[in-house]
Amino acid sequence: MAEQKSPAVTEDFFDLYERHPHGIKILYHGIQIVIFKIFGYSLFTARLSSLLAGAGGIFCLYRILEGLVPQKNRFISFLVCIIFSWDIQFLYASHLARQEIYILLFFLITINLYLRGRSHPKDNNFLLMGLICGGALGIHPNAFITALPLILLLLRDGIKARLSLKQGCFFLLTASLCVIFFTGLSFLFNLNFVHDYRSFGQTVGVSNTIDMKILGFFIFLKKIFHQLAGTYYLPNIKYIFLLSPLLLVLSLWDKTGKRCIIFFTLLGISLGLIIIGKYSPPSFLFFLVPFYLALSSSFHLLWDKGLLRIIPILIALLIIGLSLFQLVGEWKKENTHLESYYDNLSSCLPRGSTVLGGLILDYYLEEEGRIYDWRNLAFLKKQSVDSYFEERNIEYVVLSSEIPFIYQNRPTWNALYGNTANWYPQLELFLKEEAELIGEFSSPGYGTRIAPYRFNTKETTYIYQLSPTDSTRE
Repeated sequence: MAEQKSPAVTEDFFDLYERHPHGIKILYHGIQIVIFKIFGYSLFTARLSSLLAGAGGIFCLYRILEGLVPQKNRFISFLVCIIFSWDIQFLYASHLARQEIYILLFFLITINLYLRGRSHPKDNNFLLMGLICGGALGIHPNAFITALPLILLLLRDGIKARLSLKQGCFFLLTASLCVIFFTGLSFLFNLNFVHDYRSFGQTVGVSNTIDMKILGFFIFLKKIFHQLAGTYYLPNIKYIFLLSPLLLVLSLWDKTGKRCIIFFTLLGISLGLIIIGKYSPPSFLFFLVPFYLALSSSFHLLWDKGLLRIIPILIALLIIGLSLFQLVGEWKKENTHLESYYDNLSSCLPRGSTVLGGLILDYYLEEEGRIYDWRNLAFLKKQSVDSYFEERNIEYVVLSSEIPFIYQNRPTWNALYGNTANWYPQLELFLKEEAELIGEFSSPGYGTRIAPYRFNTKETTYIYQLSPTDSTRE
């Protein structure tokens, strides 16, 4: 968007891989553009905005708990926020440079406004609530998942006559205006927006039948519990699954008003995921909200029982200890090997090059270079690999050991780059006859995107340079 000075564009590293411009996520891209303009284009900068959103989320959670926990037990609010800030799932999302952490922030802000609206029912609160709830659509369509709990809470209040018709209309007004705005932008960018977006949704399970979606939801939870991942890092968060039933039972005795919020946030997030039907591992982040609300509720009950105060302390030490143990191990691997990976690249790959490779190269090449992603090759159709290189003036190929591994173990990992049988043999022959291997190095953690194999297998990166007659047109 920044390079072409237009919001009606898609990622430039995809050309054959079909993408269609739309107005959804435009707010997220706008935030990223501003951050890049201020701090420069780098992986650190991309993660910085996620970190800031995460910090805002901690503050919002504290304000929520502050309004729900009695004054005498404010220590509970502080303790729960400390645990939340060290939760490995939260920390992962806060540096992943994805949209989920922003959606979480918007979700916590709307819950804050909802609580304020209950104690001080001003019309402005409901206007702002709708604006933020609808505005989250500009971050990612998964904002629907976190909007549903709020809608359920407002419906409940309306049924119990705690919400006036006027206040409900104010919420719907601003939320609807946001939806109309982002949808209108999408039609402005692409008149076939609905058809194209529906077609994309069919590839990720959105059009599945309701029974398949429900089954998929439980399979999703099972994969999170057992850390069965594709390309996403899944930390060990079994404590959430093991503690949640106990915490939910204890929260039933809570008289501070958290019971309905815990129940409707958990129900709304679950229903939102099922309705959409796209089960992306980072979406599990949203379940942290009902979990930590239930944790706060349980801690509040136990804190008033004298000797039972030791239980919240032990749970806090358990969660923080498990998170720190995983965090230190991952930080050592990721930090060390990324620097080594870039250093090895710099010995033979100029930063202003045009390259076919993985997206991790985008930050290395910076704004001067150009990256074409592997996923384009799955859509060559009748076009040959060599003509693809020639038409795009590709100068280098950065081939990781992941690509031949996926080809040899097809179709297990076809979801990553399509059916490699359609293009990898051509690529292998082309590189053998028309390119020169100019670099080869061990790249732990960056020789594959497949999470179970990262740092656990021999990972190698190969750098090929194409001859001028193949990389440029005569």
